[in-house]
Amino acid sequence: MDSAYDYITVYYSRYTAEAGENMETEYIKIDKKYSRQNAKIVITGFEPTEPITV
Repeated sequence: MDSAYDYITVYYSRYTAEAGENMETEYIKIDKKYSRQNAKIVITGFEPTEPITV
């Protein structure tokens, strides 16, 4: 990790599809700063998020 930064931003993608339908991809940014000093990041699924476009 780059020591020039104090926080880590987490992004993830989620793939969903109904049976027999095309798969859709959703890209999400978690609206929470994670300290770089804390080596453990736990994602519960209840963090505030915002969709992003890629």
